[in-house]
Amino acid sequence: MTQIMNKLGSEVNLTLKVGKQNEDGAFVDNQTVTYSVTIKRQVTLKSIEIKDEKGSAVAIAPAISEGQYTYSVMATDILESVSVTPTLYTSQKTTYQVGDKCKNSGETLETKFEKNENGDKVLKLQVAYTEENTNVVSSEYTFIVDNTDYAPKVIINQREHSVDKGKQTTLEVTASAQNYQI
Repeated sequence: MTQIMNKLGSEVNLTLKVGKQNEDGAFVDNQTVTYSVTIKRQVTLKSIEIKDEKGSAVAIAPAISEGQYTYSVMATDILESVSVTPTLYTSQKTTYQVGDKCKNSGETLETKFEKNENGDKVLKLQVAYTEENTNVVSSEYTFIVDNTDYAPKVIINQREHSVDKGKQTTLEVTASAQNYQI
């Protein structure tokens, strides 16, 4: 398949003609089906750095990737205010917006999470292309606070162990995760 790269704001229209199949999946002689496809290049997020009130980076899962628009923010403390610094694939003439605050790509914005209808803390980030007279599709990303502490508390049972070379020894570790109530 040919790769088509169009610049932001332009459209590529494709017409695909394929053989028609009957209900058994066999192709019908001299019959085709035509599909029309319009490709619009949208502004997307390349990476993002979210820091808590103390300036520590907050983990995001899964990693930022194409086609993924909802992410979890791993919070081991009660997370209120954050600083957000997104980088977009196209940095010229692009902005991002959180609530009513707007910044250019790569600039840091101080903001707070808002509670949604389920009571979850959510940050909605919209990225857009700002050149006039263009029809560029913007993208919206949602970051939801996951208040489970994934770092386990490890309790090591205090016992002496002697280990002989070549002999298998089992050590016991107790670990648990904590779920914060926010």
